[in-house]
Amino acid sequence: MGTNQAGTTAAPTSEMLEIPERIATYMSTRDIRILEGVFSPGGVTILENFPPHIFDGVGAGKRWAEGFAAYAEGLNIEHTFGEPQNFSVNDDTAFFTLPTNWTGTVDGRAFSENGGWLFILELIDERWMLKGYGWAVVDFKYLD
Repeated sequence: MGTNQAGTTAAPTSEMLEIPERIATYMSTRDIRILEGVFSPGGVTILENFPPHIFDGVGAGKRWAEGFAAYAEGLNIEHTFGEPQNFSVNDDTAFFTLPTNWTGTVDGRAFSENGGWLFILELIDERWMLKGYGWAVVDFKYLD
């Protein structure tokens, strides 16, 4: 586990971990209401494995959600997170990574995908919100 520059905790708080949980739950359900209050009002930067791959600026969270819904047509997924890694807090910015496993079906074919998700959160009015994330697939395989 990484170090915490602010010295308040050695790992992300449950409030911080709620952000990736809500994003992953949206990805499984496509229920846009789950994302209310997740994205920084000043804009976000999201790096993804579906076009246009970079979602940046004010409104990028909404564009990403719409893009994911289109990309995920025929996709049914569930996630599990590993232990948070490389955690740090500097002033009002938090950083951590989450090993993530997605399982499910795409067009009826079972698959497993492992990857790393990095998150940058910012503290706004005493609440953590997403400033950015990046996703990287490290292993993908069909299970049938």
